[in-house]
Amino acid sequence: MKKIALIMSHPGHELRLYRFLEIYQPRVYVFTDGSGWTDQSRLPSTEKILKEAKCEKGNVFGRFSDKEIYELILAKKWSPSIK
Repeated sequence: MKKIALIMSHPGHELRLYRFLEIYQPRVYVFTDGSGWTDQSRLPSTEKILKEAKCEKGNVFGRFSDKEIYELILAKKWSPSIK
């Protein structure tokens, strides 16, 4: 079976794809922590769901807060060199 990856902008989107996660058990990459403007990460709930569905976390998993990524985009400072 081929390996499948799922790339999500932020936590919460996995709920719409739960059955897909169960069936294909992809490696999941999440760009932001899903905190919105509250500064409270939603990654723990995403990690729990991924664990239940036996999925792997990608090496990019909540790298930015939502606020950070929006500020980078609006300032046009996004580049692959940001680590």
